[in-house]
Amino acid sequence: MIDLRQKQSVFTTDGLLVFLLLLAVIYAIGTLAFVDTDFGDFFNVIGFVSDRNPYVDASTTGNISNYPPLAYLYVYLFYLFADIGGNPVMGNLFGDVSCALFLIIPLLLYIAVLQIAFNNKRLTLVGTVLLLVSWPTFFVLIRANINIAILPLILLFLIGYRSTNPLYRKIALLAICIAGAMKLYPILFCALYLREKDWTSIAKAIVIFLSLIVLPFLFFKGGLSNISLFINSILDFSSYELSYYNPNDVSIAGIFRTIAVAIGLDQALLKTVGMCVSVILALMLLLSALKCKTDYISILLITIIVIALPSPNYMYAMIFSYPALILAIKYFMENRDYTALFPFIVLMPVMLINQFYGQMGDCIIVCVLYVVSLIYLYMLFVRSNIKRQYSFSIIAEIFTIFVLCVFMATGSPEYGLQIGYAMPLVIIGIQCMLMTKRDYKTHIIENPS
Repeated sequence: MIDLRQKQSVFTTDGLLVFLLLLAVIYAIGTLAFVDTDFGDFFNVIGFVSDRNPYVDASTTGNISNYPPLAYLYVYLFYLFADIGGNPVMGNLFGDVSCALFLIIPLLLYIAVLQIAFNNKRLTLVGTVLLLVSWPTFFVLIRANINIAILPLILLFLIGYRSTNPLYRKIALLAICIAGAMKLYPILFCALYLREKDWTSIAKAIVIFLSLIVLPFLFFKGGLSNISLFINSILDFSSYELSYYNPNDVSIAGIFRTIAVAIGLDQALLKTVGMCVSVILALMLLLSALKCKTDYISILLITIIVIALPSPNYMYAMIFSYPALILAIKYFMENRDYTALFPFIVLMPVMLINQFYGQMGDCIIVCVLYVVSLIYLYMLFVRSNIKRQYSFSIIAEIFTIFVLCVFMATGSPEYGLQIGYAMPLVIIGIQCMLMTKRDYKTHIIENPS
């Protein structure tokens, strides 16, 4: 029998990198052959910001204008370039170049921040591979969703909010306020200031965030009268989601809705119950984050709130977890603390799935990836002194695999997909709370290869 305690190579920096690169090649072959997209989130938006009246024009085209005004102002800059050719649509040279810049600039900024902040080639390479060959990123790219612009801002904040350099702290504060003003939910990362008892930064964040929310309304037709339209559009977006089933919803409320759809209960009622559970869990995660002494765990807890609490919140929001994963892997590299690898392992089924093989095929792939994730968790289990903690994750993943198999067997793989996509967030959130409940001791190998 193989003693997994002696198999150290997969848990070294080089082993992790080789594993990622191998999966990257497989993933690229399996996805690039199926690319077919209209980059709808970009071209739809520039279509109704063209005359600076997005909160009215969106409704006339059957869309919901649920972006804050700063996001529309940002997209408007790309519209100006796309409009040089006189026809800012996909297939027009300037439209296509504008869309490419919209996607490439944030990616390059993210990679540059990784390199400058950590000055570690291996960590930068791991972070780059993780970014470029994962399904959430691919989903963002084929939709050309604005979340791609939020990602480097979150990274800037997380690496700079505790810096001893005043300039870096100011940049971090401004970055998260811009991210929040463009997508709302990232402003919840400011809860990390509560953990530091940095009341000055909290006050500044409130002022800057509210200013960036309100002032951009003045750029658009109707000015501040658009505030009510914006609020209504957010409510409409949540209601609109009930009109069809989307397995890409990774919110906790989405899990409850899946249960309702699967067993024939009222969707709106179960979603309301799910939102109540989401708020309760978010408060528990927040309290754990505030009392946690390990920085990357606190960041993970807040990240889970940002992704799983909003409803609906689709697959491309998962890219917000990448900065936290990078910080966890950095912690592992510096301390050889194997508990820091568990969020990467648990998220593996979501990061490496692609949706080009039909719902049944996709569900099978997710199930297989959960099995791989479970094996890796077991390897952590046997080499760690915190067995009670990992028993939860293992049981939760076994349960998820069982649920996936049940839905596949009953011919409803779309429900299994939604559970499979959303469960890692729940597992990581509860796992992190267990990690803050007591000071666990981790088995650390003295001289890893």
